[in-house]
Amino acid sequence: MRDNLILRQHTYHVRLAIPESVRPFFGGRKLLSKSLKTGLEREAKDRARGILLQWKAEIDAAKSGKASELEDVLDIASQAGTRHATMISEAVKGVLTGSGEQSSALLEGVEALVEEISKAASDGLIPNAGAVAVLHMLKDAIELRGAHESEVPDADKIQLLSSLRSSRMTETFRAVLDDVGLPSTTKTQALAAYHQPKSYKPRSPITTARLDSFRAHLERKGTAAKTVDQVCRRVALFSSYLAKHGHPPTFDTVSAYLDQLTDKAGNTLTAKTKKQHIWSSSLFWKWACKYDADWREQYKGQPSPFVDHDLPVIKGESAPWEAFTKEDVEKLHALALEKKDQPLADLICIGAHSGARLEECGRIRRENITFNKDGVPIAFAVEESKTAAGVRVVPIHPNIAGLVQSLLDSSPDGYLLPGGNNKYGNRLDALGKRFGRLKTAAGFDKQFVFHSIRKTAITLVHQAGADVAVMPGLFGHETGMITFDLYSQGPSLEQKAKVIGLLSFDFP
Repeated sequence: MRDNLILRQHTYHVRLAIPESVRPFFGGRKLLSKSLKTGLEREAKDRARGILLQWKAEIDAAKSGKASELEDVLDIASQAGTRHATMISEAVKGVLTGSGEQSSALLEGVEALVEEISKAASDGLIPNAGAVAVLHMLKDAIELRGAHESEVPDADKIQLLSSLRSSRMTETFRAVLDDVGLPSTTKTQALAAYHQPKSYKPRSPITTARLDSFRAHLERKGTAAKTVDQVCRRVALFSSYLAKHGHPPTFDTVSAYLDQLTDKAGNTLTAKTKKQHIWSSSLFWKWACKYDADWREQYKGQPSPFVDHDLPVIKGESAPWEAFTKEDVEKLHALALEKKDQPLADLICIGAHSGARLEECGRIRRENITFNKDGVPIAFAVEESKTAAGVRVVPIHPNIAGLVQSLLDSSPDGYLLPGGNNKYGNRLDALGKRFGRLKTAAGFDKQFVFHSIRKTAITLVHQAGADVAVMPGLFGHETGMITFDLYSQGPSLEQKAKVIGLLSFDFP
């Protein structure tokens, strides 16, 4: 074959092989072929040039990441076809057999449904043009309502209207696809998915529309924004795996998926991280089985493929964060001063003398600080926490009362430490990353984080003989005992202050 041309029965055809990675976006075809309707080689070359350019552009589009968009188009086309077919079938029957008032009511109902479909469609793929076609169809039905009194059987009338629907909707849908600027091969697939929705099988059943609905569900439940992003990202990764390999969501598929998961450096993920992937996808599965009718029907009776997976534990991977020694914390504070990073040094000092978490330190501000009659800061309130026990009042160590006051006096916004909310509302994200770089430069590995300072404070007061009944209330932990967790209002500020007073650091 020369210049992608082949001569068959005195007529030239142009052909182009489709790379394996993008064949799913061309209906699984391995080859694109088209008759050039000429037996003259020069004329065939001229005609083939434009066709080849178009085909190559479509292949490049699939390779460049637009492939997922094309998959979304087919999914939307299939859903629209199903809904429009049901809607118009019911409307046609109602118009033929109902009264004039019922016909008007049907029109209003369909208009509302069309508006709802329009909002659900992606980037205006089907909305207004589809609505116009639907309304035209119903007008046709109303005009033909007079035929209801004739001797023509109802089945024939409905068949006639269905034919009108088919031609009118095809023209409208094709016009919309032209406006969107989709490749010709994708237009053909979209039209086929629209007219025969059941023939369309997405490469992954976890479609973009389903994932968007799942995200909205989590957000309505009040799930933290960061958790929503993490869960949906993990589900999207699993969906991409299904799409790439064409596998159904079964136990064996999930097992193979977990085995190939790696981090950015190519290292196998820990069992703990894999469990997070399992939990996220399992959450999606439960939601889909409960709230998605099509999913419920498709996987009826199939147990969740995300349960009972045995994950090998790599030696040392499940080790908890380590606590710094008192000397380690003093060393890190000195290094921060050496680097002239005063805010970081202040953070280390406050964390060490309070045992507070990173964001708890970041949210200390004038409004939640308590002062004694002499105007000395003596406590701060933790108003937000991941658990009810974490909401508490923490005494301010006498050794840092002066630091707290000076930071308040120089604060431009009332917060003790400088920061800025990231997309999840965390103030000290940047400062926390600076701490990470500082401890790494000091020779501490990934088992040491800022939370390790919290462990240091708790360890030091425990070893100094602190009242163990006071410690959970001071550091924001549940005891697991109904008497303390449910009935008691917790230790007093004076009791907590005695425990905090057991801490002592040699900071400049």
